[in-house]
Amino acid sequence: MLIWILVAILAVGVVLSYVRGVKKGERWGTMGVLLCAIGLITVLGLKELSWVFVFILGAAVVLSYFGGVKKRESWGTMALLLCAVGFLAVLGAKMVYGPDAKIKTGGQVVAARQQQVAVLIGEALKGKLEPGSRILFLGADLERYWAISFERVQEGLSKGLEDSSWENAGYCLMSAERRSPESIWRAPEGFDALVSFAGFYPEMEELDLYLWPDPPLVAAYFPARGDLDQIRTWLSDGFLRAAVVKTERGSLKPYTPEQLPP
Repeated sequence: MLIWILVAILAVGVVLSYVRGVKKGERWGTMGVLLCAIGLITVLGLKELSWVFVFILGAAVVLSYFGGVKKRESWGTMALLLCAVGFLAVLGAKMVYGPDAKIKTGGQVVAARQQQVAVLIGEALKGKLEPGSRILFLGADLERYWAISFERVQEGLSKGLEDSSWENAGYCLMSAERRSPESIWRAPEGFDALVSFAGFYPEMEELDLYLWPDPPLVAAYFPARGDLDQIRTWLSDGFLRAAVVKTERGSLKPYTPEQLPP
């Protein structure tokens, strides 16, 4: 809604600059039309150039003041007003609809779902982890999303475990190429549990962590429904100690070795 208000303001600015400026021979008219048009184009879609236009419009505000208003030129006040409106409109659109805002919004949606998953995984692992255990997280989302998600995941996992003494052992990004265990991810040492938000794959059965004297507990969230027969096998064979599956209806269903998928 806000973006269309900005579009309307800038469109009116273009019209007024032309009718009251260009047609009447005012010196500010052409500048007003140009700057409002630049702002309008930027708000409507040229996002990659938006910071350039913010700089241009900011400079135009300064020039309009010192070159027009301060020297009492007839065009000064109108030019300053139009430049200021364009500057605020483009800057506002950049902040509300720019890539950073989309990352934040998208991250919050992901974080809300991951918090629900974390509660279920925590409940499944409750009593199986010692207080103060170190938990490593594995995911397919970029770290900029994880930075938004982690606080919610922390709350959900602590609630499910009924224990907030666990420590964060870090976050690893799963590779898109899963041709071998090493290409997925090299497991660092020094953690007691692994929580994967990127599912589980056959290649992961060969990860070195399963050969450790005291292997960590592994839990996984399957954002796609997944193969329940395969998930049942992983739970039965000890590769997974908990699995949370997104059902066809969009709800979440937890499974454990004690409560296998049907």
